[in-house]
Amino acid sequence: MSQDIGWEFPIDDADQWEGFNNAGIEHFRGNPFGSLAREIIQNSLDAASGIPVSVAFELEEIAADQIPALEQLKDALQRAAKAEANESRKAKDFFATAQKLLRAKSIQVLSIKESNTIGIRGPCKNGTPYFAFMKATGLSKKEMHDEDTGLGSYGIGKFAPFAVSQLRTVFVSTVYREEKSHRQLTQGKALLTSFVDARGKTHQGTGYRGVRKNCMPVEGSQSDLKWLQRCSRTADLSKALGTTFHVLGFNAVENWNKILIASVVSVGEFLWSDLAWQACCNS
Repeated sequence: MSQDIGWEFPIDDADQWEGFNNAGIEHFRGNPFGSLAREIIQNSLDAASGIPVSVAFELEEIAADQIPALEQLKDALQRAAKAEANESRKAKDFFATAQKLLRAKSIQVLSIKESNTIGIRGPCKNGTPYFAFMKATGLSKKEMHDEDTGLGSYGIGKFAPFAVSQLRTVFVSTVYREEKSHRQLTQGKALLTSFVDARGKTHQGTGYRGVRKNCMPVEGSQSDLKWLQRCSRTADLSKALGTTFHVLGFNAVENWNKILIASVVSVGEFLWSDLAWQACCNS
């Protein structure tokens, strides 16, 4: 039986409501680009498998029809916008911009690719670094610490990529080693607001693009994820260890790349002998 793959914003049977002001994103509003550089690079260094660790930031223009399940994401944004219609100006401005971006023929995407790391170990279940990064909230580093890989719990820093997305949407594709084999997990995540569907059911504001049942990642490769996947061939997984992030609707302010570089330079705790840095922009 084929898997049902697409965007899923789970129904909230508890009649709760997630508003627009996400605490994780708000934490980085003061310096979103500098925070992005620091958090991504620190995570990459923590997952180093060799020297040097390389982190590449590249701004791309992606055709809208290359965004998987785009119509489903549009629908969720439209319903969330309707739910926030009488709320803050900040929320209304965000949804107006987000819907305009998704109506365009192309979308700016910041792709962040690391090399010489071990990836984010899965599978997607409680107790693994992947689960901590994609699904967990409020877990301490002590509870989630992995002595074998050096990876911790992925705390507030995992929200940094969402803070520079005008869609608050990020795709993650990671390749990691599991015993004698290698596995790839690819999943999208959007942090919107609660909304009500056509049946009157309330949905959570956090949604995932992947296997819709239980909001799980896509394993291995899939044809409609070609540019999002870290590796497109199963035979090449062993050569693709590491993680790639795609920030959809990247807010490419003037000199964004210089801000990223300046942030890294200013943080003395980064050991430059262990890090190869590059930031590139095709605009």
